[in-house]
Amino acid sequence: MNGVVVAPYLCVTPAVDAIAFYRAAFGAEEESRQTVPDGSLSHCRMRIGNARFYLADQFPPSGWKSPPALDGHSVGIQLEVDNPDELLARALAAGATLDRELKEDDYGRWAIVVDPFGHYWTIIKPNQGFGTENVPR
Repeated sequence: MNGVVVAPYLCVTPAVDAIAFYRAAFGAEEESRQTVPDGSLSHCRMRIGNARFYLADQFPPSGWKSPPALDGHSVGIQLEVDNPDELLARALAAGATLDRELKEDDYGRWAIVVDPFGHYWTIIKPNQGFGTENVPR
């Protein structure tokens, strides 16, 4: 299937604070947003480099809940970058919490942070070719 893009859609509360955090931590840019009459954010499209992601405030009546409301998380997001040290420092300065120390191994140079809204982000410079040997071309 050509032209397919997979983009995460994050449930965060409060969404306006998440937008500010993702800007400061990862250099994200807001592309659009929609609010509802109570002032909460029902949809926001953002971009980090060429990668798009979405977010909205939680809406428990529909089952849309943030990680703290679930007392856990069910997905991690991986940011593949040229300089993981620099982005890690930026994320920590913006308020992320370090979950796994920066290290170098067979995967590459990587660390994991948790954003203030409960989402886990792996910041990595993958080793060349790691994990691609079984990917159809």
